[in-house]
Amino acid sequence: MIGTFEFSAISQRGEPATLVAFAQFTPDPEAPLNGDESFLLGQIRLATKDGRVVDYVEGELISLEDGEIFIPGDEMIFDLLSIA
Repeated sequence: MIGTFEFSAISQRGEPATLVAFAQFTPDPEAPLNGDESFLLGQIRLATKDGRVVDYVEGELISLEDGEIFIPGDEMIFDLLSIA
């Protein structure tokens, strides 16, 4: 299962941007079988809303296409990346 999450950000040039995180979830094989499925967070891929691939490199969100750095409006994206 894939989930998508959107985050507001500002580019290094001061322009607003939207980052999209595509998070892969897999069923938890150790979850109790009580009818409710549990999922584990897997790989996360990032992109800008306009389609540029973004990578998390040494604490920064950087466009692989043009090297532009993005500063998220919310630190939640860093929390998500740190547990993946």
